[in-house]
Amino acid sequence: MSTADSQRIGISDTPANLKRSRPRTFARRLASWVVAVLTTLVAVELGVRAYGALTVGPSAFFFGLRPDRDQLLASSVENRTGGYSKYFPRQKRVMRDWKNVEEFDVAINQNGFRGRDFDVVKGAGVIRIVTLGASSTFGYGDRDDETYPVILERFLNEESGNRPYEVINLGIPHLSIEQNLALFMNEALPLTPDIVTFYEGANDARVEEGLGPVSTERASNRLVAGVENWFKLGQHMIFFNTLTGWVIYNTWAQHTTYGYDGPYLAQSLNKQAAAFVQRLDRLRDVCQRNGIVFILANQQMKSSLVPVERIRGITYADEVKLVKARLAEQGRLGHDPWKMIFHEALMSKAREWAVAGGVPFVDVIHAMDQDRDQLTSYVHLSPKGNAIVARELSKAILAQTLPQGQAGSLQ
Repeated sequence: MSTADSQRIGISDTPANLKRSRPRTFARRLASWVVAVLTTLVAVELGVRAYGALTVGPSAFFFGLRPDRDQLLASSVENRTGGYSKYFPRQKRVMRDWKNVEEFDVAINQNGFRGRDFDVVKGAGVIRIVTLGASSTFGYGDRDDETYPVILERFLNEESGNRPYEVINLGIPHLSIEQNLALFMNEALPLTPDIVTFYEGANDARVEEGLGPVSTERASNRLVAGVENWFKLGQHMIFFNTLTGWVIYNTWAQHTTYGYDGPYLAQSLNKQAAAFVQRLDRLRDVCQRNGIVFILANQQMKSSLVPVERIRGITYADEVKLVKARLAEQGRLGHDPWKMIFHEALMSKAREWAVAGGVPFVDVIHAMDQDRDQLTSYVHLSPKGNAIVARELSKAILAQTLPQGQAGSLQ
């Protein structure tokens, strides 16, 4: 364009005008780049959510997929009431079997729990059992007829004679004992159960802040805490709830080691165990006031220190000793071994509580000690593992409901 043309339409090519035009050009390019990146991320995110809606259930498109595999395949982020979650009635859910080979549909009933539909009003002459717990009770990785509540009902009816037993599975993945207590008050009590069982512990075995990722620098610990909090906040945002959350979980959380602070560790273990027992107290007290028998079962667990092919024959106590020896030797542990130390503290305190209070107690840890290869993850169970849990619970339930000497072959 000539100078005359520029002057005719009011454009000046003075140095001042040229300088002003350059920032505008850079800003436009930056804005275009940002828009392009965001558009790509949104497209990928929507694609991942669409895949989740097809394979997990429609709610995955709206709520996203949490970063860990348990929640990816058995998400329970809906229907939040009273501090706990459950499923929508007859919600579509898909899981992969414990061998990670086949996918299958999960039956969610009209009340938002796993299993067949049931009447709120208990049938005449029926002994109704409600099972409380988390993913192990829900039956993560197990088909509908392989969960321990289903096997438990079958065992009881085979052994009881003419009086029918009904077992209702109220287990929801990821619930803590506090959330189980809220669920019990809102969901279990209206069902007028005769017996309530509780099998959980891993979700309350938390590696608390203060042990912290290994570092001698306070600034490093503050940085770590800040990054972790940022990602926790980010899980509520669209990009973090699927792709970024999954990457962070499988790189950051799974490979972080935690340091050893003796006084703090002892304090934290005692604090968590005391809180766990306080919730057990409340569960038992409410059961007693309503004429319900409360049965406590301890929970099997393993760390990641022993390879799967060598786990059989290594008892729970053996592995706890191994974990503590590793901690004493190296002064640090990964997340799962740390979790086992906390889990052992909860299980030990819960057993003492049950014995001291005369609460019926089922020692699943002992019953499974020679079959710990039936743990398909750190805490989930194969069908054979579920059968062991069901058998031990059956013994305790029959002892409460049948005349002595009529418990049959399970005794």
